[in-house]
Amino acid sequence: MINILEWHVKKFPLSTVDSQTQHLYQEIKEFEEADESHSIEELADIYIVAVSLHRWPEGKQLGDDALDFYFENFNPEWRAEILKAVEDKINVVNSRKYFWNGVDYDRKR
Repeated sequence: MINILEWHVKKFPLSTVDSQTQHLYQEIKEFEEADESHSIEELADIYIVAVSLHRWPEGKQLGDDALDFYFENFNPEWRAEILKAVEDKINVVNSRKYFWNGVDYDRKR
């Protein structure tokens, strides 16, 4: 598995703890609203953002809490599915172009 922290620093160097905190809340909302067929993908997004919060000392606790609730609480089979979806999502993100809008990264469409 890729080192998500190193990858995140390279892919999104201007991210801040505030931008990632907001991103986490957005991903949680998307998970809560997702139909069952997309729940694993949304959990993968939460996992990536939660790990990325470890870039900053003040984001570590929130990242840990999110990982506990949205990853560690699942059985090993679900965790394995989430980790596979994390790898798939990182590949998708790597294929996209992003730009810093002054507050967070947006995807070029």
